[in-house]
Order: sequence, then structure tokens, then C-alpha cells
Amino acid sequence: EAVELLRSPAGTGEGFRIGERSWGVQFHPELDGPAIDDWYVDWHTALESAGVAEEDARAADREHLPGQRALSEAIFGGFARVVAAARG
Repeated sequence: EAVELLRSPAGTGEGFRIGERSWGVQFHPELDGPAIDDWYVDWHTALESAGVAEEDARAADREHLPGQRALSEAIFGGFARVVAAARG
């Protein structure tokens, strides 16, 4: 049975665990500014399909990106601690 670990402010499930060492997330905590810039080039049609203006998406990036590294380190570091503890 899956256990929800993270929920977005919008109420959607964003992080899950199944068992003791299987974790998954519905977002990309590893992203940084250069990677996001590449996504705008490669995936611009996704914005169009969603009806989101690039300027609005980039404004959200400016708001949330400063905390992205800490979030990434918390998620991946937490998983690493679980794995290390299991290995003894």
C-alpha cells in the first residue's frame, strides 16, 4: 500500500512511499535554472497546450526556484539515509 508523503498546496499528491525503500515524486526536485531554460526550449508546446504563458511560468520559477536545491537535498538526502541505515 502506498503512503502519501508530500501534498501540494493545491491538494494534489506529490510524493509517495511503497514499503520502506521505494519512493517516488510527481515533480522534478533536481531541476535548476539552466535545466528549466532547456525545458522552455524543448517543451514550449506543453505550455501552449496547458494554456500557460511562458512569462507566467517563469514568474513561478522565480518564486520557487530559490528553495529548489534545499528541497532536492532533503528528498535525496533522506532517501540516502534510509538506504544507508538499511545497509547497516
